[in-house]
Amino acid sequence: MILAAELKPGMAIRLEGQTFKVIAAEFKAGAGQLSGVVKTKLRNLSTHRFLEPHFRPDERLEDLELERRSMQFLFGDADTATFMNSQTY
Repeated sequence: MILAAELKPGMAIRLEGQTFKVIAAEFKAGAGQLSGVVKTKLRNLSTHRFLEPHFRPDERLEDLELERRSMQFLFGDADTATFMNSQTY
């Protein structure tokens, strides 16, 4: 779990059972006794739609562990794309 105030672009989170990529996250300080708000722009990884929710800074979100690899594009068609891991062939 991660605090909403710790969100950074490029992270992946699960929200309402769906996976989102954080495109932008900005903390806006509150006035007086208000704690502020975290404004975010998220992209749904399955539908590719954008969502711009606001979170309280102390709100906990489920962060996802990402594994990044360099891949070589081989070929693609209308529905699929094929990549090759150049380290394992």
